[in-house]
Order: sequence, then structure tokens, then C-alpha cells
Amino acid sequence: MIPPSVVVAAAGSGKTTLLVREYLRHLAVGIPAENIVAITFTRMAGAELVDRVSLALRAGLGDIEAKAELGPVYESEYFPVLPTDPAVSRRALRALAAAPVGTTDSFVQTLLAEFALDAFL
Repeated sequence: MIPPSVVVAAAGSGKTTLLVREYLRHLAVGIPAENIVAITFTRMAGAELVDRVSLALRAGLGDIEAKAELGPVYESEYFPVLPTDPAVSRRALRALAAAPVGTTDSFVQTLLAEFALDAFL
């Protein structure tokens, strides 16, 4: 099992690249996308994370355009941690749109909506 990660760093320091690597590592060891929680500070950061994970998975499946869009970071950062089983990558791509990636407030809102009775709401 991969332990949870917390990344705190200044703007432009490579947080998204690191988070994408971590996300791909979790997928590669068999954790489904719907079970990986990624919480970001802004909606834009969450959307960028999902976009880059999608691009990396597509590049790993042979999508030349996705590989070109990622540039050299694909080979140096993402390729080494991609799932080796293409079925895992395809399954992750299908689940990614509904995966729990978002801001703290959206995550808490989802939890409260799902467990309203348990939270006495």
C-alpha cells in the first residue's frame, strides 16, 4: 500500500507534476481511480490534475498527440510510473471524469451529502 501524500509548495514549484506522478503510482499498483482522493486548492488545479493524468494515460496507450502535449515531462516523470497493464489505463480513463478530484469544500460537501443522516443533518 502506498501511504497518503500531502504536497505543500509555492506556485510554479512542480506540485501538479508531483501529484500526477503520485496519482499514476496509485493506479499502477491497482488502486482504482474512483478510490483515489485528490484534493486541490482551486477548481482549476483539480481540472489540470485530471487533464494531465488523462494525457499521461493516453500517451502510455500510444496517443502521439497526448505525448506531444506533455512534452519531455512525459518521458522523465510520467512514463516510469504509468500502469504497465493497458486495461488498467483504459479503466482509469473511463473512471477519471467521476473520480474524487476537487477542492476541499467540494469534497466535504460530497461527504456531507452522502452521509447526511450519520452527520445528523
